[in-house]
Amino acid sequence: MARIARLFAPIDVNYFDDDRVLAAGADAVLHIAAILQSKKMLSDGELSRRQLARIAPDSVGDIARSIDHLIEVGLFVDKGATIAIHAWSDWNDSTEDIEAMVKGGEYGNHLRWHAHRNIVKDDCSYCQHRAESPPESPPESPPESKRREDVDVDVEKPKPFEADFVALYEVWRKKADRAEALRNYQARRRDGVSHDELMRSARAYIDGTKDRDVQRTKGLAVFLHGPDGPWTEYREAAATVDRKPSCSECGVSGTSRCPLPASQPCPRGDHEA
Repeated sequence: MARIARLFAPIDVNYFDDDRVLAAGADAVLHIAAILQSKKMLSDGELSRRQLARIAPDSVGDIARSIDHLIEVGLFVDKGATIAIHAWSDWNDSTEDIEAMVKGGEYGNHLRWHAHRNIVKDDCSYCQHRAESPPESPPESPPESKRREDVDVDVEKPKPFEADFVALYEVWRKKADRAEALRNYQARRRDGVSHDELMRSARAYIDGTKDRDVQRTKGLAVFLHGPDGPWTEYREAAATVDRKPSCSECGVSGTSRCPLPASQPCPRGDHEA
């Protein structure tokens, strides 16, 4: 029996470890329902309040309050006419990309069932276009050595930001979900966040949890999830750690390090923080 094509929405296995989900409590079920409905409708992560009210599970009592609560904890974003699901594009293809993939599948079916069998179907737009166009000569196949060479280049092409990610992953204590962590790292870099900033935030988290059992710490994928995810909470802590003693008397000012340790008197004055 043929399997029916279905749409799937990604739900990370660390979903219930996310700080926003923990803050949402029982209202998180409306967040999950919204993810599934948006995927079904191909609405790019946006639904109206009326649509949310229609799909809300029976366990959600006051729907308006639940929506406002999810906005407050950061799982929803109020865009006026619609409610957007936070970080939708980090986890899902856009409607435009999905339609392009479907279009590619339709063309593949045309080649398999029509073109390769010399069959013309009236209800197939590709068949009609082929019937109206003069036949084209197939492109000359490149030599086997050239095709193999091209494949080798594609396979060996490094992923964006992978070298920087490896440096960060090596210092992270909890080794888990490496592929998801890489995707989240790439998303943050594309958001304009530098590697140094992410590394400083990571070190601040590691320092703050060094006495905790490693299994009770966050994985790197969870830490880097979302443009305002857990990593942002440690940006200020990282900035505080990075502030060095400065000296206004020995020619070094601002946040640069004084040539002398803070505990040693400067020959031309006292050090100041």
